[in-house]
Amino acid sequence: LQKLYERYFTLDEAVRMLPFVKQTFSQALAELDELRDQVVLYKRMHQIQQSEGVLPRKSDMPMLVDVLHQKWYAYEECFYRWVNALADKGIQVRDFRRGLIDFPYKAKDGTEYCLCWQLGEEGIFYFHDVYEGFSGRRPISFLPE
Repeated sequence: LQKLYERYFTLDEAVRMLPFVKQTFSQALAELDELRDQVVLYKRMHQIQQSEGVLPRKSDMPMLVDVLHQKWYAYEECFYRWVNALADKGIQVRDFRRGLIDFPYKAKDGTEYCLCWQLGEEGIFYFHDVYEGFSGRRPISFLPE
């Protein structure tokens, strides 16, 4: 069998990682929401100037567009920084906004699974086959050892 992941977690290890994961999502989503709001604000300012026929001084237009681009790049940088903070620990990020992650798990027979967790869940209660994803979640009580 080909190894799919660099790191595998036991159920206990994954559970012990949850405080780190929860804190990471809490900080990341707060930071990303603030940056997103800034992007939206500058985008709206630009749209209002264009739609109302308000012609900014030629020197102001590039500045507004540059600030909008800077805000967008800051958002992207922040997003990837937080994704990498989780990935560096071996955690698979599936849907950042939903806080959906997988912890790779290998059963004694070598079969690989994913311990599945989603923001708002108190613990790791589900797993799925590697290729099934969220829709194939099953209760952790059926997880092979």
